[in-house]
Amino acid sequence: MIERSAEHGAHLSSPQWRTFRDLILRLGHEEPEDVQVLCPPCHEQADVEPAVHAERRRWARRVDGWASKRWGEEWLKTRGEE
Repeated sequence: MIERSAEHGAHLSSPQWRTFRDLILRLGHEEPEDVQVLCPPCHEQADVEPAVHAERRRWARRVDGWASKRWGEEWLKTRGEE
């Protein structure tokens, strides 16, 4: 077991970490509550930003690759329980 500081443990228990973890778990398999309804002008703006979404997916894959090497392939299951 890897020892962590109290500050790190508090971070892993934070709502921000839980939200991040949930988003990573569902990336590409989003739940209905993950989807936001947009009006036509906002939808057009969102369509202009696919590069942002692609960059987020690339970043999530990099995080997953790093975490998988650090904690193993099942890292999301074990890290989220802390």
